[in-house]
Amino acid sequence: MKQQTIAIALAASTLASGCATIARGTTDTVHVAANVPGATVTTDHGYHGTVPAVIEARRKDTFTVTVSADGYRPQSVFVDNKISGKGGLGMAGNALIGGVIGVGIDAVSGAAMDHYPVDIYVTLERMEPEKTASGSE
Repeated sequence: MKQQTIAIALAASTLASGCATIARGTTDTVHVAANVPGATVTTDHGYHGTVPAVIEARRKDTFTVTVSADGYRPQSVFVDNKISGKGGLGMAGNALIGGVIGVGIDAVSGAAMDHYPVDIYVTLERMEPEKTASGSE
């Protein structure tokens, strides 16, 4: 009886933690900061805000973060994704227990992925003042 209880507890804990979609969720956060307070942060997937920014994005999405401010050159950073150690373990758990369906759900949802980089610090550089044709500013 005691061995059966232990076996059931182990099976239940393995089933509960094996799926990356359930264990990790389908979104991830990316933090953006810059040397210019209040600089504008935008992404090509629709985010718009100011630094410091916390961007929540679907794990399966890649995107570009652009930081800009008046009088400064804008800077862009590409945020990629790849299978993480934790996400890979969740998918492996599915392969052993949940089978093809669980692995497919994790793959389609992107739950096994992490964004890189997740902490972005941008140093904006001042633009040189434009000179007029007469050579004065």
